[in-house]
Amino acid sequence: PVSLTPGKYSWQEIGRRIYYATDGRIGYLKELLLSALRHALRVEATEISPEDLERAFTRNIWPEGRGELNPFHEDFEFRILNRPGEPFESGMPGASRKKGRPSHV
Repeated sequence: PVSLTPGKYSWQEIGRRIYYATDGRIGYLKELLLSALRHALRVEATEISPEDLERAFTRNIWPEGRGELNPFHEDFEFRILNRPGEPFESGMPGASRKKGRPSHV
């Protein structure tokens, strides 16, 4: 088994970071955790760390989400990533929010 560790963060804080990384959407949560798990299995790790989640976010949710724009980076601002060009960008009222969405979600 591979466990999740909060690393230098509290469990409450890692939960908040996961929320911001996925916008609370199950499809993104699945994508984030599966990517981190695949990497852990590939390198024979026994746990998934915040650094693994940071890599998974950039690889599978938002390639431009680096540094303070990555919810698992220590300098993240704790805000919804919905500004223009971000993965959860909201468009015109009533418009679909598909930008940045994994193709199979």
